[in-house]
Amino acid sequence: MGNSRGFFKEIPILYRYFIWHLGQNLLAVLITSILLGVILSTLLFFNIAKNTQPQVLLKYALSSVGAFLPIFFPLLEFTACALTLHLFFKTKLNLVVFTFGIPPRRLALPLFLTSLGIGLLLTAYFEFVYPFAGYVQKISYLEAKNKPIKDGVVENFWYKLGKDEFIYFRLINLKEGLAFGGKYFKVDKDYQLEWIIQIPRAKFSVKKEKIVVTTDKFSFFSEREEKISRKLRLELNLDTKLLKVKNPQFFSLSELLGLLFLARDIGLNYYPYLWELVKRFLLVVFSVIVPLVSAVKLFPSTRREEFFSSVGFLSFVFVSFYVALLFFQNGVNRVSVNPFYGLFFIIPYLFLTIWTIKRN
Repeated sequence: MGNSRGFFKEIPILYRYFIWHLGQNLLAVLITSILLGVILSTLLFFNIAKNTQPQVLLKYALSSVGAFLPIFFPLLEFTACALTLHLFFKTKLNLVVFTFGIPPRRLALPLFLTSLGIGLLLTAYFEFVYPFAGYVQKISYLEAKNKPIKDGVVENFWYKLGKDEFIYFRLINLKEGLAFGGKYFKVDKDYQLEWIIQIPRAKFSVKKEKIVVTTDKFSFFSEREEKISRKLRLELNLDTKLLKVKNPQFFSLSELLGLLFLARDIGLNYYPYLWELVKRFLLVVFSVIVPLVSAVKLFPSTRREEFFSSVGFLSFVFVSFYVALLFFQNGVNRVSVNPFYGLFFIIPYLFLTIWTIKRN
């Protein structure tokens, strides 16, 4: 208890006042954004919906907010920082700090600890809530449009059979009932491959609560190098698998890691899972950087024009991050750019953080 009290005494009361107001403003911005998100989702729902049942509307509106708001959370942090610093600017509290010769960079430590805590909460959200919210949003969207699950194309279809067998298809056309680039394989307890069967083409259908996979006759070699020819028919429980494989965002962080290593070990395309992990990592790191840069950059403003000029500059810098992220995601999806290159996007912002703190 004594150590804790001593720690807080080392932080000037003005900085504690700043963190307190930052938390209040962040909560206000978050609540406002949730309400605006619900209103916009409701308007969009009535624009697209054929099924307007209240429970479908409620699921769609709330899950849309849960699926999209965390992605833009760093921008909400920036807004909260700008509002807090504007209060300091109007009341001349920042000038009081300068009078005592305390540099703005002294804000860095309490802000870093605060934003680090927020980053950890965002990581937990990406693990437990975000995948579920994205899945419910997709389900409610299909319900609103009266669309069946079995429409469209599915890429990177996975299904676990029992404890150690998996079936995979690179591409499934649900409308035509065809699947391509299949592999049927077994792994040991350490996920090392025991055997694998190539399935170039299969018939794929959804009947009630079952997924039925049938193949033409195919051949493979046994451990004794004997050629074996057979047909394959599998009935799989539908569950939520058809929807989950359409978008890696429906997987938790731990599920993405498991699929990533499994796909890599058996020579399948693991880029979609890797990119989803990299993207969430970038957003968490960005959520730590934004409050640091915003506060230290805006705090020294002594004139109205200087303050709003800095707000405009930071707005451009932070929005550019999302534009770059969007372009890179298109590159990963269309031309299979290595997702690890996406980590370079955070480097300029790390340099910006260090430069801003040192300069102020």
